[in-house]
Amino acid sequence: MEYDLHEVASLCRLRSAELVGQGAFRDESAAHHYAEQLDALHLAPDDAKLASRLGIGADLLDPARRTRDVKNWLASLGGDLQA
Repeated sequence: MEYDLHEVASLCRLRSAELVGQGAFRDESAAHHYAEQLDALHLAPDDAKLASRLGIGADLLDPARRTRDVKNWLASLGGDLQA
């Protein structure tokens, strides 16, 4: 995943009605609460208790690990990521 937790939280808020319709959340309030928790973890990525409660591991919390696949793909296309 290339998005950070703040971006995912923003998308969750923006698409809350759709997510409720798809069964991801019981109502829009629950979707917004989840987004608030994502934002809190974004601001405090070392909060192991919150990360565990949300089921979010190091691959999503570490920007280098989270974006590695995209960087590798771009490098395979000949892109220079050092610029």
